Amino acid sequence: MTFASHGWLTVSSHVQMRLATGLLQRFQSTLVIAEHNNEKLTPITLNAITAATKVGGEVSCLVAGTNCAKVGKAFDVNRIL
Repeated sequence: MTFASHGWLTVSSHVQMRLATGLLQRFQSTLVIAEHNNEKLTPITLNAITAATKVGGEVSCLVAGTNCAKVGKAFDVNRIL
């Protein structure tokens, strides 16, 4: 087992890796800007949401426009802006 010294604290490489992974997951998020026609999302936007979901982390989607509330209910993401 290898050890790295950080001042007075000695941490194994396994623990370091777990800490680094946790930090990366904390900051891992994707924002998808939705393209729509006030009725439904375009296929390219749906592809982007699918890809963002596969990457992992939190997926947020920005739906901008007037009379587009129906569009925001058509897909599953962590947050709709």
